[in-house]
Amino acid sequence: MEPVEDPPMVAKLRSLLNRGARIEITDGRVFMGQFMCIDHSKNIILAGAFESRPTQPLPVDQSTTQTAPGVAEALATLTGDDASKRKPGILKKAPLPEDEKRFVGQVMIPGHHIVKAEMDCSHLRGTDSRLQVPGIFDLNYLRG
Repeated sequence: MEPVEDPPMVAKLRSLLNRGARIEITDGRVFMGQFMCIDHSKNIILAGAFESRPTQPLPVDQSTTQTAPGVAEALATLTGDDASKRKPGILKKAPLPEDEKRFVGQVMIPGHHIVKAEMDCSHLRGTDSRLQVPGIFDLNYLRG
């Protein structure tokens, strides 16, 4: 019995095995790890995965948006700049919150929670430096 050749899309998915993947799910979390397998329900298994979730910014209190009297002048004398040259509201800006990351190891992500799946397709590049195939595959063809 002769071996059956894989359909083109199955062959592309097979070439992505053991490559880096980044999966975004419905609640905003992102999983990054090594793509191990996928089934017909689009359930994906990643190995050596990290979970990244955005931290919520702290609520801004209306009382903190106004600069207290004398604070702008005190900062201007400490830094040596003129208070009239500074932009208004510069004191109320807070640093952007960073994502909270943790190692989760091997994880199975249910297909119905997947919003976006990105795979490392660097091995699919030809002699041309431009990517010849899309980095994001539509997995709807697996539904059957």
